[in-house]
Amino acid sequence: MAAFLRRVDGAGGGRRYGRERLPFVVGRASSSNLQLDLVGISKKHFRIFARGTDHVLEDMKSKNGTRANGKKIAEHVLAEGDLIQVGAAQFVYFRGAPALGDEAAYRLTLVQGGEPNDPREIPLAAGAVVLGRRRECQAVLADVECSGRHCEIRAEGGGHVLSDLGSTNGTLVNGKKIERVALAHGDEIALGGLRYIYHSPALPPPQRLGGGRFVLALLGSRAEHRVPLAGERATIGCDPGDTFLLAPGEGIGPRQVELVRRGRCWVARELGGPAPLYVGGVRAAEQVLSHGDELAVGPYRIAFLNGDLPAERFLLTILGGTRGGEEVALGEGELPIGRHPSNRLVIDSPSASSHHARIGYADGAFHLEDLGSTNGTEVNGEKVEGKRRLEHGDRIEIAGEVLVFRSSARERPESLRRERFVLLPFAKGAEPLRLQGPSFAIGREEGNDLVLPSKKVSVRHALLVERDGRWYL
Repeated sequence: MAAFLRRVDGAGGGRRYGRERLPFVVGRASSSNLQLDLVGISKKHFRIFARGTDHVLEDMKSKNGTRANGKKIAEHVLAEGDLIQVGAAQFVYFRGAPALGDEAAYRLTLVQGGEPNDPREIPLAAGAVVLGRRRECQAVLADVECSGRHCEIRAEGGGHVLSDLGSTNGTLVNGKKIERVALAHGDEIALGGLRYIYHSPALPPPQRLGGGRFVLALLGSRAEHRVPLAGERATIGCDPGDTFLLAPGEGIGPRQVELVRRGRCWVARELGGPAPLYVGGVRAAEQVLSHGDELAVGPYRIAFLNGDLPAERFLLTILGGTRGGEEVALGEGELPIGRHPSNRLVIDSPSASSHHARIGYADGAFHLEDLGSTNGTEVNGEKVEGKRRLEHGDRIEIAGEVLVFRSSARERPESLRRERFVLLPFAKGAEPLRLQGPSFAIGREEGNDLVLPSKKVSVRHALLVERDGRWYL
């Protein structure tokens, strides 16, 4: 029987690859059955071959190794739905696949919100599907926050591309407002009050559709502590009856945080204990959780993980500016950085060179390289000469833009553990002003944190005060 692989990492777009006759060789060499010209991939990286009625995955002495279901292997007998990881690329193995080109296998599934007339599932056939409130749309939505023609999903390049159609309230993918984006298996799409998940039944269910083995894992230097989530509810605290037990003291009380299975996702919420809840470094009274999210409760850092997915991802977090808090996933190929629009990470500053720097993966680690930029690149205050290996928590400075390199499997760096508030001036090119507690004064004369030299502004005009994680004017 034929072996099929489905690409499921964010860059793969759900593409499918198959071979009727084995072996099936994957690598960087042009002679491979599936050529992957990616950093971290060897010329002949792995192969799938038949042994009796079994299909066997074999690493071909690759430099960076092959993983099956998160474990490094030399040889592994494959089972339906196994996850294969090589470098930044991830594949799901299956046999007896749906016919290639069967775009109807993809669909949107409603996981949050919705009126009785809103569709619970939207099949994505070949061509385009328009979503909106107008009757002529292929998927008619009842939610009043959706526009008449809100967005379009079009089959393209073996996957689907989502485009906003100038909607009033915008279209969000994984919490980010978009104009046009290639969709990946498991993406969450927000349209008004509706939340849909993009997925294919031929792939393992995305986290928010169930099917994952969810665990809470303690991060940091403390003894390893992992607790699987079962049933419909779990609690975090110092009471012996809490699901995830923490030591008392240091601001930790009983039943500090509650996790509730809501439909097909898990939600974390505060229960009014002495320590506030932070998710991903941001104060959160209630938050839908995603794989890799870090919960901060007092001095403890706890990761929410889907046991069926690789626990570790590498990310760049942007600090400050209009993109402050945005995260860029590091994976396929190199990440070029610079002022020119062709870069994957654009630094819109006259101090940035057109092609300033790049981040690539080699020898089991990510490296930063300055490309002969005019103003240089710094890591932790030191100028980068040639290539520099990046470590968790490294602070990268490029043309005034600050980026933090981190692993999702480790405790968040200190600079990312609390939300940062800024004032964003309307003047073009003006820099954001970071608010640092406990207060921030605005007025006409020196001595104020923000000086506005205008006769219409009083000497001491306004004061912003921070209390319990909130700012008051």
